[in-house]
Amino acid sequence: MDAPDSYAAAIGRLTRRYPQWPPAAYDFLRRAMKLAAEVFAADREEKHLSAEELYLACCMNAHNEYGPMAGLVLETWGVKTSSDIGALVYNLIAEGVFSRQKKDRKEDFDGLPDLGELLSAPYVLSDGGAGDPSDAFPKEPSSRGRRIPPFGRMNSCNKR
Repeated sequence: MDAPDSYAAAIGRLTRRYPQWPPAAYDFLRRAMKLAAEVFAADREEKHLSAEELYLACCMNAHNEYGPMAGLVLETWGVKTSSDIGALVYNLIAEGVFSRQKKDRKEDFDGLPDLGELLSAPYVLSDGGAGDPSDAFPKEPSSRGRRIPPFGRMNSCNKR
């Protein structure tokens, strides 16, 4: 669904159906999806993104756009957990804005590292240095066989 009026209509339907999430939350997620595709899928054959990749891209995008205020901004939109991001993703899938594969499940977003901690990690000093949010993710490949790249490397993406 690339037509601007179709996207706007889909967001209008979603915000009427789910008033707890404003249009800005969906717009943010759309930008995060673009960033995730650039960071995770640009140089691989399979372009599909895992829940972990999209979630981490949301954190990256929040840092890039809002800096230390990222957690507060997302919280004002009602986005407080990985499950909230999953709900937004699946709302966009239901409207045809995003697509999914048969193996994808909304529950893939449940239980991912704490959003508040990931958003505040670069700004919390511990042991003399800033935290790295990707440390919250397992270092072993995910269930889809993909590794989560270090957050710091992705955080250096150019601001758009």
